[in-house]
Amino acid sequence: MDEKSRQEREIQPRERGDRRATVNIRGQWYAPAEVEAVERQHAARQTAHQKEMKAKWLEAPEGKLCMAFYEAFRQYKSYLEEHPQARRGADGAELDFEEHLLFKEGLKLLDEHRQEREEKLRRNLEKAQRAARCQHQYLSGERCGAPRMKGKKLCRMHERMEEAKAVKLDLGPMEDPDSIQVGSRSCRERSSTGSWIQNRSGTWPIRSNWRHGT
Repeated sequence: MDEKSRQEREIQPRERGDRRATVNIRGQWYAPAEVEAVERQHAARQTAHQKEMKAKWLEAPEGKLCMAFYEAFRQYKSYLEEHPQARRGADGAELDFEEHLLFKEGLKLLDEHRQEREEKLRRNLEKAQRAARCQHQYLSGERCGAPRMKGKKLCRMHERMEEAKAVKLDLGPMEDPDSIQVGSRSCRERSSTGSWIQNRSGTWPIRSNWRHGT
């Protein structure tokens, strides 16, 4: 697949006004059903970036020196595994030369690093498997699926939406120019602070005592 085709198949961020854009991932908005695919895309981009950076490093002097050292390390390790007697000197005593001791320390660190990586991968997998998901259900029947807040049944966004449902905007009697102006100012203040949102029915939770003329 060429670069153009790959980009065309990638899921693009949604506009903030899109009602389906309810999940924020690294500052961009997506629909809940797109979360897993977006995370896969991000992981693929990271992998490609790391691959590109390593290729450039291998061409640099420092990369070539490091790889030469690493290859010699591996060869020495393999040689000692095939020739155990080489671990001892001509007098039969275990080698205690500084260079060999540094090699042994390197083996120890390498093994510890491997064990740490395996443990980290295991913990991350268990964490992902245990991650509780938001229980919010859309009108289509589809669930949000984003990680829910600790101790809550909903994700951060839907938890805030639930809290905002009780907020009512009283515009007053709306019976004369002055009261209409007061109600309009209250509406603007609520809008600027984001303290009122749409409820599930798609209507605004606004109460007005508008009196029609007779």
